[in-house]
Amino acid sequence: MKRSNFHGFSLIELVFAMGIFSIISVLIFAFFRFGTRSFSRANEKHGLQTDALRVAESLQLEMKRTNRSSVRILPVNDTSDGEAVRRDVVSFISLKDWKAKGDDDNFDRVTRAPLWNRYVIFYATGEDIGRLIRLRADPNPAPNAPVRIPTDDLDKLHFDNPSLNRIDGEVPEYIELSKSVFSFETDEVKLAGRTTGEYDILLKLKQKRSRDQIESAEAREYDHYELSLRIRPENSFPEVP
Repeated sequence: MKRSNFHGFSLIELVFAMGIFSIISVLIFAFFRFGTRSFSRANEKHGLQTDALRVAESLQLEMKRTNRSSVRILPVNDTSDGEAVRRDVVSFISLKDWKAKGDDDNFDRVTRAPLWNRYVIFYATGEDIGRLIRLRADPNPAPNAPVRIPTDDLDKLHFDNPSLNRIDGEVPEYIELSKSVFSFETDEVKLAGRTTGEYDILLKLKQKRSRDQIESAEAREYDHYELSLRIRPENSFPEVP
């Protein structure tokens, strides 16, 4: 009768194998957690970058087409988490439809010059972490000239609740470009004391990090993103003294 060559594991061998398995499991879990956290962090930062890109595209598209004589900047001082910030209001003249070249409501029939009929307003709301609103207001009657929006009208067009804004009794069209605004500053560029026709825009975004991103009490609680633009309004017709 043949004797079996199979030998069972000793207790020491079993304990040793379980120890190795536990170490490998811990390492796998640690790598998995690191990868998940890195992906989550990258995704959150991508959200801020996407917001900044959306704001930049909208500002450049709208502001480059206006006449600089119509630009009005209303500086607004505010606070965020106890820190002084600016949440400015920027407005300028525009058209309801820039593509409607054959539309007499937007372009002069003879000269094809723009018949200015809309104001565009960008402003940041006053919450601790604010929102950036782009608003399109259509006054009646239309100004038809590249003039600044009257102060009384502008005062009714930058409420924290955009649905409270009014132009001639109507709620103007608006969208939220970002929900992560820390500050929004606009300044007219000057050189040797003279204006250059350009505007510097500084947008700072701030977003609270998700709980699994905060690894210790010293870790940053917020992610930040900063965008700087210089824009020159390029429409020069007609010039208003």
